[in-house]
Formats: sequence, C-alpha cells, structure tokens
Amino acid sequence: MSDNSSQGDFSPIERYWGRNFKFDLAKESLRFGEFPPIRGCGKVPQCLLSITDFKKVCWPGAFVHTFKDDYKFDTRNGVWYETEKLVEVLLKKRMGMLSPDFSTFSDAHPEICKWNFFRSRLVGYQLECAGVEVIPTLMWWKGVKIDFVLQGLVPGGVYAVSTINAAKNRTECAEYGSHIREICAILKPRVLLVHGVADGIDWGGQVIQVYPNGSYDWTRSGKTA
Repeated sequence: MSDNSSQGDFSPIERYWGRNFKFDLAKESLRFGEFPPIRGCGKVPQCLLSITDFKKVCWPGAFVHTFKDDYKFDTRNGVWYETEKLVEVLLKKRMGMLSPDFSTFSDAHPEICKWNFFRSRLVGYQLECAGVEVIPTLMWWKGVKIDFVLQGLVPGGVYAVSTINAAKNRTECAEYGSHIREICAILKPRVLLVHGVADGIDWGGQVIQVYPNGSYDWTRSGKTA
C-alpha cells in the first residue's frame, strides 16, 4: 500500500469527534496499520449486562456490553472520553467488559468506520491494561479486508458478537454468517458469545453461547448496587 493510501483522509473524523488526548495515538496507529492488541480473559460470562444497566447492578463475574445505539454510550461522558471512570466502576464491582461495539455503518465514510474499529480496540486495550477482564468484540464492515479486522487478536480465545441488526432480514443474516465463519476459521474461538438470537445464521459448527437481548432483569436479581 502506498503512503498516500495508507494515510487516508482524517478530516471527517476530526470534524465529527474533534481532537482529544487519544486522537493522535489512534491516528498514528491507523496510518501504519497497527492495532493495540487485546489478549482477552478467555472467560464465558454467566451474564451480559447492557452499558445502560450495569451501574445499577453489582454482579461480580458479569460482563458489560455496548450493543446499543451509539448515543447511549458514545458521548462526552461515554466509554471513549471517560474510560478511566469506567475502569474505576468495573474494578470496584469486579465486572468485566466486552470491547465497545462502535457502529460501522455501510454508508458511513470509510475512515470513520476504520476509526471506530481502532477506538474499540484502544478502549479494550486500555481496560485490559488497567486490570479489567476484557472479551474482544468482533466487528464487521464490508469495506475492509479480514486481516484488518483480526489485527491484534489472539487465536483460540473467547470472542463476542451481536446479531441484533444482522437478524433483520435473510440477506443480512447470510452476509453476517459468511463473515463470522470466515473470522472463526482463522481465529478458531474456543467459544463465541452471541448476544441476540442465533436462529437463521449458519455458524459453521462453531461452539456458541447465546445471551438473549434483554434477558437480564436487574430489578428482580437481588443484586442491586
């Protein structure tokens, strides 16, 4: 890849999010094609909690996910700008987290989608370095090759995906399943955590653990903070 194509056009990113203390690090990583690695804790959680619910709950061993609309977790007080505060709460409650699932819409600017891949990996890396148990979330975007998606991930671990959007129609299910099978053929996960529904998707024989959307009702758990 030539220097010009590898550097990319970062102006949409700067206009959309603005500069902050992490921007330069991510920008340099994106330019040279290097993702911060996430080892992953290799655990299969007993429960997945939404980012919108976990502050109301204290359940050691549960893991937090961000499979929600971005505006619910990607704000000035969200997981990107306030990662240190997130670390503090997670460690206090002895809870883990799936690396954030920042959106990669097919009609979004390519550099914004790539930026969201890096943001997910950067936050996951920061959480892990701070002592939080992390499970990598496998993200997908049609505009990048499989080796881009897999940078920094360790084969044979536990990974997470969500089918909330992919399960909307048969065509999307087929495309999503094809992408996941391609990733699993390379990463060979021990277990793939599936948030949402597993029906209608060909998992290619991959061992999965399904967590239905909204299946955890914290108000009845008796484990409130």
